[in-house]
Amino acid sequence: SSDLPNLFVHNDVSAMDEEEARLAAVLGGIEGAGKVQTMISRDSDDNIVGVLVIAEGADDITVMLKLLSATTTALGVDRQIVDVYTMK
Repeated sequence: SSDLPNLFVHNDVSAMDEEEARLAAVLGGIEGAGKVQTMISRDSDDNIVGVLVIAEGADDITVMLKLLSATTTALGVDRQIVDVYTMK
């Protein structure tokens, strides 16, 4: 078994799993966030090793910081493994 994160666990890599969809729905409730997509990467022991958040409103620094804070709280992870980007 590989120690690399299992980044592509779906047949359709654009599909979010239930946890990712739930996180995206919660984050989408943040004022100014707009449409949100998320990806959660786990290692072979099912520990979260990375979180990607892509949101329409992330170009606003206040929204971006709220998305970052909400993600770390919701998943119980360190900010250093969460990246937030603006959706094109």
